[in-house]
Amino acid sequence: MNSNTAITLLDVFTSQIGQLKSALLEFKAVLDVEAQALKQINNIEKILHILKSKEQLQQQLAKQLSSLELCISPPMPVTQLLSDSIWPTLPTTLQQDLLQIEQLTQACFNLNAANGISIQILSTLNQHTLNLISGKSATQVNLYDAAGESKSTSSQQTTLGQA
Repeated sequence: MNSNTAITLLDVFTSQIGQLKSALLEFKAVLDVEAQALKQINNIEKILHILKSKEQLQQQLAKQLSSLELCISPPMPVTQLLSDSIWPTLPTTLQQDLLQIEQLTQACFNLNAANGISIQILSTLNQHTLNLISGKSATQVNLYDAAGESKSTSSQQTTLGQA
């Protein structure tokens, strides 16, 4: 491989890293908006719109990552470059971009996991509320009395009202 080809491949790789970094920043912004929407009441339409955007960005990120990994010879995950012997030979700006991508990826993972937990909690709360309203028996819950001893809730079925 001559030096012109090597420079061209490095330019392509650097460009793709920049695009991946931009896409990750956009994805993190969508996750931040999703987190805020989950904290508000009656934002179902906004959350559904966010989910569509999030899905499109996830697909875009997957494609970008796949094409980026094809530029690496021998093929390896981009994150493995951080510990590979080629790391010291990369330009400083490219090293910084790769480190930022790693940090952004971790931040997106953590935020997406937190949003998923929030959605699960809200789903459980909604299901419990619907069970109370419809009169379905809830699962038995252990509570503590004034003495600090465990006490099971009664499994009596109560109906709030009938039409």
